[in-house]
This record gives sequence, structure tokens and C-alpha cells, in this order.
Amino acid sequence: MSHSSQRRKACRPPHRQSPISIAGSSSSALGRVAGIVTARDILIRLVAAGLDPVATPVSQVMSSSLFTCTEQETAETAVERMAEHEIEQMPVLDTDGRLTGVITRRAAETLNPSNATR
Repeated sequence: MSHSSQRRKACRPPHRQSPISIAGSSSSALGRVAGIVTARDILIRLVAAGLDPVATPVSQVMSSSLFTCTEQETAETAVERMAEHEIEQMPVLDTDGRLTGVITRRAAETLNPSNATR
């Protein structure tokens, strides 16, 4: 997929794609997460800023300062971290720091056994 096609796909309206996209990293750090692009990032950093979605690289609108969790952490820990940093999704990394998935706050809350008593 060309860079232009990737940018167009990342800029589709939220109802036509998942709410987040993960920006891959360079080949020198294979499997590492370089950043995350949310619908909010696109609306604020691209659309509201009046940037051209075809010409603007994803790296210009993505959040590269990430809060992550590991596969070994509990859902409760993930929920607490997302609440603390006011984020709705978080990349999940393996023990080598490679991306294995993304967890949303809603999914983590559903998996959190302490929510059963609330």
C-alpha cells in the first residue's frame, strides 16, 4: 500500500474504520510501535488545522508519546492507567516490547472482576 493510500485510509470518517490506527516503525526497530492515530487526532491535528490529508504524513498527526501495558498486566491495572491518563485505548506489548494488540477502556472494564460489584 502506498503512503498516499495509507494516509487516505487513516483519514476516513470514523464510521468507516476502527477508532484507532497504529503507526508502524522503521525496519531498524521491527515490530515496535511508533505512534497511535485516533479519530480525535485526525479531527484536531489534521482537519481542524486545515492540513491536506493526502499530503500530510501520519507521523505529523499521530501521538508518539504513548502509554502502554504488557500482556502480563491485569485489566484492573490497564483501566487505572487509562483513567489516570484520560485515554480510551492502549497498545499491548509483549515482553520484547513488540505490539501484540490494543485494549480499549471499555474492554478492560468488562474484563475487570472488581467491576462486578459496582
